[in-house]
Amino acid sequence: MRTKTPRINRFAQLVRFLRVSRLLLWTMWVIHCERRRVVRTRACGNYTVQPDSDVLIEVLVAFRETALELGVLLIKFGQFLSTRADLLPEKAIGVLSSLQDEVPPAPFAHVVHVIESELGKPIEEVFSILERKCTAAASLGQVHKAVLASTGETVAVK
Repeated sequence: MRTKTPRINRFAQLVRFLRVSRLLLWTMWVIHCERRRVVRTRACGNYTVQPDSDVLIEVLVAFRETALELGVLLIKFGQFLSTRADLLPEKAIGVLSSLQDEVPPAPFAHVVHVIESELGKPIEEVFSILERKCTAAASLGQVHKAVLASTGETVAVK
């Protein structure tokens, strides 16, 4: 039997989708306009023109902060942009490079909820110990050290 998603949940999802979409479009638009300005100026013979790093950095700092708040899709897009030296100047890439290795972990309560919903059991039945502090965190997941309740074996929970 299919359950209906509550209206408030749908509204929150819509707001989140609109925030993500607006941010992606705005970031891509600013990068596009700055590249177009540089390409057109160079086509007229002025090869000394450089992208306006201040404009790009301002937009990319806002992008990075929002990406860390909203999650995986934006973090992955930021990681992609941070590898594109042909699109962004070095200073701008530096702003996004922190998304490669400085992604904050999810709250422990969320981790417990995900594990319990995936395994279908309370966490205490599965693990005798589950460390609150994660061993590693990335954009798509994180790793916690744990001890299985059934065997006493030390495991990594991703």
